[in-house]
Amino acid sequence: MNIDAWQAAAAIAVTAATVGTASRWWHLRRLDELARQLLKLDATHQNSLRMSAQARKQVEDLQRLVAEYRRRLTAADLAGRRQAHAAPRTVPDESALPHAAPVARPGGWADTQPL
Repeated sequence: MNIDAWQAAAAIAVTAATVGTASRWWHLRRLDELARQLLKLDATHQNSLRMSAQARKQVEDLQRLVAEYRRRLTAADLAGRRQAHAAPRTVPDESALPHAAPVARPGGWADTQPL
């Protein structure tokens, strides 16, 4: 064989090795970047799941609290109605009532009370 053919074969082998190495480096770098993005996305997803679970728990707690307040209000309303039906109302004597200062209206720049 001719020496030029050996040189061409060697040049092709060196070029193939160089291109293969460069391609492997570039693809591995890209895979590492994608793995980092996947980990970041997974962490964000786990955080959102944790936050939604916490929000659900808070909603359940608030629903229990509202139910308790409604139960208390209903009990107080029923007790007031029973007292209203049990004893007739009498008009209290003004002299027996303590005299309080007149109620002052709230004021300020954000006063939304009717005049």
